[in-house]
Amino acid sequence: MQVLRFTLFGLLLVTLLAGLVYWSNSGSQVRLNAEVVRVRVVATSEKSAVLIAELRINNPASVPFVVREVKTVLTQQDGRTLAGDQVAQGDLDRLLAYFPADGPRYNETLKIRSRLPGKSRRDWTVAASFPAAKRTVDGRRGLAFEIEDVDGVRVTVTESR
Repeated sequence: MQVLRFTLFGLLLVTLLAGLVYWSNSGSQVRLNAEVVRVRVVATSEKSAVLIAELRINNPASVPFVVREVKTVLTQQDGRTLAGDQVAQGDLDRLLAYFPADGPRYNETLKIRSRLPGKSRRDWTVAASFPAAKRTVDGRRGLAFEIEDVDGVRVTVTESR
């Protein structure tokens, strides 16, 4: 009878200890929750366009997420993919000043070394240039943004259409 009592007490103690360790480490995993809020396309020529996306990014972890790289991939109607070239914030501001009907830049651009503090939520702008006509970019089947942390964690954000 006492062996059973000590065994149950030991199992309870181990379970409580494991739960305490899990709870204390729950915010240490680097991850992001993100969604595409708005997408605009600006035609820069007959064969090229700039896609401007507003992302709402939430970092639920306790540790900061420091961006190493941002990639933008567009899936065309026929299933082929196009990789976009990132547009710098200064170049984006000049482009939008040249095309005022397309509106201003609403948020800071997400770029290398952008720091997303832990337990924070913020909107960011991601702009990419594509070697395709505006109608091709507008008629896309899919859009994905891959954000990589300096520690190697990759987060993929997709547009829901």
